[in-house]
Amino acid sequence: MSGIAGIYAEQFADERLAQAMIKQLGHRGPSGPALLGEGRVVCAQARGPDASDDALPLRSLDGSLLLVADGMIDNAAELRAHLEARGHRHYGDSDWELLLSAYTEYGEDLPRHIDGVYVFALYDRIARKLLLVRDRLGVRPLFLARTGNGWAFASELKGLLPALGAPAIDPRALAQFLQGRFSAGRHTLLAGTTRVQAGELVILNEHGEIDQRSYWTLAETTSTRIKASEANARFDRLARETLSAHVSAESMLLCDGEQSTQLLALMAAHGTMPAATVGFPGDNAAAKLAAHFGIPHHIIGTKEDMSAEGLARQFALHVWAADDLIFDHAAPARLLAAESIGKERNQLLAAIGSAEIFASAARYRRGFLQGLIARLFEPDIADLTKGVFQGQERALFGPALHRAAPEWRAPYTQALAAYANNLSELQRRQCLDLTVTLPERTLASFDRTVNAQGGTWRAPWMDRRLVEFGFALPDRIKTARISLPQRHARALLPANLVHARVPLLPLRTWLSGETLERAGRVLSASPPLRAWLHKDALSGIIDAARAGRPASTLRLALILQFALWHRIFIEGDGTRPEAGDPVKLLED
Repeated sequence: MSGIAGIYAEQFADERLAQAMIKQLGHRGPSGPALLGEGRVVCAQARGPDASDDALPLRSLDGSLLLVADGMIDNAAELRAHLEARGHRHYGDSDWELLLSAYTEYGEDLPRHIDGVYVFALYDRIARKLLLVRDRLGVRPLFLARTGNGWAFASELKGLLPALGAPAIDPRALAQFLQGRFSAGRHTLLAGTTRVQAGELVILNEHGEIDQRSYWTLAETTSTRIKASEANARFDRLARETLSAHVSAESMLLCDGEQSTQLLALMAAHGTMPAATVGFPGDNAAAKLAAHFGIPHHIIGTKEDMSAEGLARQFALHVWAADDLIFDHAAPARLLAAESIGKERNQLLAAIGSAEIFASAARYRRGFLQGLIARLFEPDIADLTKGVFQGQERALFGPALHRAAPEWRAPYTQALAAYANNLSELQRRQCLDLTVTLPERTLASFDRTVNAQGGTWRAPWMDRRLVEFGFALPDRIKTARISLPQRHARALLPANLVHARVPLLPLRTWLSGETLERAGRVLSASPPLRAWLHKDALSGIIDAARAGRPASTLRLALILQFALWHRIFIEGDGTRPEAGDPVKLLED
């Protein structure tokens, strides 16, 4: 875990500005920041606890290349052997050094030769261009902004705040958050900033021009005809290779559902057990699972921490950590887990992705009649993505937000545009999850949560080979009663298994009584909300939440989260809030 930031200026880059940017990312680099400058370019690195981070930032031996990076290279050994066979020499043991010689060898085609989870910025002084690259699956984040003196980039939006001056809100991203619980695509909540897309190479040149290229998409993965027995064998081989690359002796598995249960069983099958499992008070399922496999189990927090009031105390911190608004019921509990893991310098394993890769979640499974209708009539995007405020836009959204609201599904439409309608209905759902929801909500929330507490993490399921294999499988294999991960894990799991769960923030318990009344008063009087929402409709949502309607409580929670985000990032300077009553933060 680390963070990057930097400037590509039209004239001379301001090192003090780069220092201010990387300071905002100090939580991603507890080992301290480092800068490397070259006239118009300054690259900054927030160094994490990994030994490989100590080598960053890097300059090539001839001084022509500068590099900052975050993440890991999975195919480093093969890449090193290939480059050295081609005559390249490496003088350190950092995998990141390989990127410098690989760029010399492959040029702008470099990203196609790297496997792993990473973002990096590489400046070519001779060609006077800056390359920004995000990994294929979007596991690591990267943001970009046009400034008055060129460009600025950072691992998180808060790293761009010093370069933006007075930040403003992009209504398109706000509409996406309110309707879909997160924003995706290029637009972010901060106007003038963009999100580098998963599998994308961005090239900035000395003339201020930008070239955005996709170097990998799921559209390149074609469906395969394969027997179930062959699929089982290939899955077993890929799982073994993936786990050996991602699970270390310091790894601790966060037990948070069926995906983590299956992952632990597969680790046991292939001899790559984690050091321990991590669970929460009051949930004995994770402890029983750990005991079954003979490994220690750690309980995070207390029952008070996991109460509605205790979890709510982490809500404002979640808003700050999430950076670009993401609503996640599980984030407060994960913040507490990440804090403990960060102190122990262990690596947290997240079992994210298998449900989407192998279509094993209930939402992918339809009855015969539903499947027949889906094959006859291609479903519209609106059928797959229902807005939280659907039907209330005209009454609630102010003019600017109402104009932007029809575009909120654009990232989903664009995600499917590359496939020329040759996907099954199941694959359409997978495509939306793997290219939009997973990178920009699930993975983004987990990344910000863990990094906010100084922790490190890996997601073994999010291996490019597994993703391509799972997406290409025939629907008949993915819709089988037992999925591939379940089939391989079931024989090793105890009978009558109950899956562990992360405690979710109970909205109806938290946003009730005096807390609801205080939240209602402060939100009704909030100038930022009046600028974007109609007061009468907001009062109606508060009244409905007071009547105990779950949909209205969720809507109120989203509005409260936006108000907190505005207080931290627009009215404030992005300073990390203390844990405590989130409504009080708005009252002060």
